[in-house]
Amino acid sequence: MYNTKQQQAILNYFAHNNDEYLTVSQIADYMNEQHIKIGLTTIYRHLERLIEQGAISKIKVDGMNCACFKYEKNDKETYFGLKCEKCGNIIKVNCSHLEEFYNHINTEHEFNINSNKTVFYGVCKDCLCNTDSSSVENSNTHGGCNE
Repeated sequence: MYNTKQQQAILNYFAHNNDEYLTVSQIADYMNEQHIKIGLTTIYRHLERLIEQGAISKIKVDGMNCACFKYEKNDKETYFGLKCEKCGNIIKVNCSHLEEFYNHINTEHEFNINSNKTVFYGVCKDCLCNTDSSSVENSNTHGGCNE
């Protein structure tokens, strides 16, 4: 398998940030901070190779002009993403309740959802806490906010 120092640096960055979705610009910024000379075209080329190898996966999220990439652990855990429509953060979540939902859809509706590419849209806890309660449609969603 073809591997370069640049590709290994990209893979190491993913492994270090294994619970986060990363963009090409984040990878490029990190490489620049580490004084690793690598152009955007080369980053894209290495990402495609890492996708082919199964080391990372790629998702396209609505409202973002770019794709997000994430590190694939060997255990192939089931997870899904929560994308905040206010701040744009994507949170990786592993939840048995959604696994039950996926199993129901598979068994009852004969459709296999790719849970690792599933993204739910809403508003994160931080944005809810930073929003004036009068502008939030459902004030019961504040959860653990200290008001």
